[in-house]
Amino acid sequence: VGDGGDVRWEEVNRIVNPTASQVDLGWPCYEGVPKHPVWDFHDLNLCENLYTTPSAVTAPYLAYAHNAGVVLGDISAANLLFTDVGLLLLADLGVARLRGEGTAPARSTPAYVDPAVAAGGVPSPASDVFMLGALALHALTGEPAWPGATAEAAYAAAAHGDLGDLAGRLSGAGVPEAVAGVVRRALQTDPARRPS
Repeated sequence: VGDGGDVRWEEVNRIVNPTASQVDLGWPCYEGVPKHPVWDFHDLNLCENLYTTPSAVTAPYLAYAHNAGVVLGDISAANLLFTDVGLLLLADLGVARLRGEGTAPARSTPAYVDPAVAAGGVPSPASDVFMLGALALHALTGEPAWPGATAEAAYAAAAHGDLGDLAGRLSGAGVPEAVAGVVRRALQTDPARRPS
């Protein structure tokens, strides 16, 4: 289970037995391993109680600084989970890696894959931005970025990199222009033109 992080840290928590009693992962009171500076400053009872009993919190399986450059490599609807209070969690980090670590291409979800990755490139932070944009496109329009009868057909379409009339797809689905603009920027074929 991944925590989206906030100030400086990201974390991945491992729940060994999902049917066992719930574990306290320290959210929102901890950020990675250290105390979350904002919640610590406000002296919230919830957090102060955890700070005085550190053994009550399950430490992260993996914690890393935002600037460590972790590349997820595969973002799809299948690895997004919502808690009962609406907190978005990222699951299944099977192809995640540190930026610059490894040169093997990843097999990302075909409907959302970055064209550079589909063409054999290594995932980058810009690839994660593209996949998040492709996921948003699918959620907003009901159609994946790269439709295809097979995974191979979707990968071939992605490698070609032509999203067709993206503006028309978004406006036809009634997506507000402010949201559509963000999605269009995330789906730029040139990774250097995507937001970070």
